[in-house]
Amino acid sequence: MNRLQRVAKNTSSLLAAQILGKLLAFFYVMFTARYLGVKDFGVLSLALAFTGIFRILTDIGLNSLAVRDIARDNRLAGVYLRKISILKAFLGAGTFLVILVIVLAIGYPIRTVCAVQIVALSNIFVALTDMINAVFQAFERMEYISFSQILSSVLMLLGALLAIHLNMDIYAFASLYLLTAIITFAFSLLVLNIKFRDEVGLHTGKTRPTEGRSGLALLKLGLPFGLSGLFIAVYYNIDTIMISIMVGNPEKAVGLYNAAYKIFLILLVMPSVIVSSTFPLLAKTYISAKDSIRYICERLTKYLFVFALPACIGITILANRIVLLIYGPSYSDSGTILKVLVWSFLFASIGASFGNTLNATDQEMSLTKAAGTGMILNVLLNLVAIPRYGYIGAAVVTDLTRLLVIVVEFSILYKAGHSPGLRLIVFDGSRILASGMVMGLFTWFFKDMNLALLIILSGMVYFAMLYLIKGLDESDFAIARHLMGGR
Repeated sequence: MNRLQRVAKNTSSLLAAQILGKLLAFFYVMFTARYLGVKDFGVLSLALAFTGIFRILTDIGLNSLAVRDIARDNRLAGVYLRKISILKAFLGAGTFLVILVIVLAIGYPIRTVCAVQIVALSNIFVALTDMINAVFQAFERMEYISFSQILSSVLMLLGALLAIHLNMDIYAFASLYLLTAIITFAFSLLVLNIKFRDEVGLHTGKTRPTEGRSGLALLKLGLPFGLSGLFIAVYYNIDTIMISIMVGNPEKAVGLYNAAYKIFLILLVMPSVIVSSTFPLLAKTYISAKDSIRYICERLTKYLFVFALPACIGITILANRIVLLIYGPSYSDSGTILKVLVWSFLFASIGASFGNTLNATDQEMSLTKAAGTGMILNVLLNLVAIPRYGYIGAAVVTDLTRLLVIVVEFSILYKAGHSPGLRLIVFDGSRILASGMVMGLFTWFFKDMNLALLIILSGMVYFAMLYLIKGLDESDFAIARHLMGGR
């Protein structure tokens, strides 16, 4: 199996799991939001925002470091797994205490504090599972990551349905995250012991390249990855926390905002799967064939743009109908938020390609600076926008922040000679944009049609137009044939 076919296998495996997982998550969010109501859904969303920001402190870049280094040298698997897992256990316990101090200092109601801490406890088990998944990813065995993701999604949905049937409160829904994290960790550990016993114990009688490296040394190496992840986590979640502090009726405001935000997160399946699958390939290519890095980045960026643009255009037009279908009339204000917030999906998709390339080419510190710049801008703009414009202001700031980050990332890649070329930006980009505009006109004209049928027909119009104006060139078709095993 050649490299492209291996990437295709990993991508399809993860994509299938992510599609199934996000489909289950879609129903979980729909049932949970409708059952809890806007205010309690806001409390649960606030708990997830807190743990989302502080979860990176249980990792500090160790996962990305492990994937990159183990992909380059499989002998590192065992020592990295042992040392990093111990570090993560201590980091997870410390993070739990930090979150407790912060939520108490802010002065949230006791029910909010309890919900946040229950979800925060799950961070420890998620961190340990992520380290096991880093080993799977480094060996390009994404199917095992897929299995754990599906298991997690099934457990969350079944747990939510049971809680609704038993008429349970918000604490039951918070506890679902903890219970699911424990079971998923146990499953991943079992798979590791059965399928990777030899791999993680390679050369046990020999000195490993990093056997003498301390945990602190690994933390230092992972810090550039970790800072980048921390900055990204902040500007993914800080808006929710700031809304909860700066807006009147905060629980309702957070609930409405996060109803739209959950849809955005579901959309991130495609870029997250593709970059996860291509990261080991990029890391290896940087060592063996640096000249190919630009080509891989260029194609990856193009394909993510091809899929993200029509989604953003279509959702902007149909946002109100989508929100009404998923959440019901009590969340109607979320439709306006979604119209703005969905464009972050486009910027996040392009940014995923740029960030993936920077990490794989040992420019993680440059990515950290870009993400840090975005985080600072996000916080500063939110301080101005949220008091004046509420959650709409937060959505606009989210878009602007992500746009700024990809501009900074592009400039870094350009200086290194790894950025997409002018042809992709001008010629291919304009054709993709034209196809999207035609699709948008079609969607607008028939916007009252059956929603499922309209989405299918709009997609057909988009790809037909893309084919007619040659938005996909011969290289794209050659790659497709290669992925399918042809020549």
